[in-house]
Amino acid sequence: TYFKVINFFEKIYKESSQSELKFISKRYGFHYILLYPLLFVLAIIRNPQLFSNLLRSLIIYLKGIPKLILSSDYSLVHRDLNFENIIISGKYVYVIDPQLMTVTYKVYEYASTLRYCNDKNLFKEDFFDSIIKECNQEEKMVFGIVSNSMAIHNIAQITREDDGFTQARISLFQFLIDFNNKV
Repeated sequence: TYFKVINFFEKIYKESSQSELKFISKRYGFHYILLYPLLFVLAIIRNPQLFSNLLRSLIIYLKGIPKLILSSDYSLVHRDLNFENIIISGKYVYVIDPQLMTVTYKVYEYASTLRYCNDKNLFKEDFFDSIIKECNQEEKMVFGIVSNSMAIHNIAQITREDDGFTQARISLFQFLIDFNNKV
């Protein structure tokens, strides 16, 4: 059902006119390219103990910029699509909480869901594997940038390292770095 919802949003995007889409916020490659360095600096200032991992993520970011610029795999993205926001009632599927929807890379949805699962201690590598199977090579590269950008944003928000939530976000960040180094 999760992938069907994502594909439905993509269909809505492709069938929408420019005049219909003008009311929806957009995040294109240059948004990620401009925001990442600021978040990177903030993450280093707030969490210098993560410097080596942050540096590894910077390398992934720099290598992925050309793919990000050239990719046009945009879709309508919920930005908070998780299992609490998909309601199945009989043969109908309802998606709630759409106020964050934007037009951006389709893989943003995957990264957002992984962050949610991780924050709720629901992260499972088999779910991650099923997401990656949905992606072609270009989408995997864009996923690397988008997920790294999201992870850096999370790290930049951390001001202390003593709670389980913080450790979960750091663990996801490290997992994503390892994954992206393999792509």
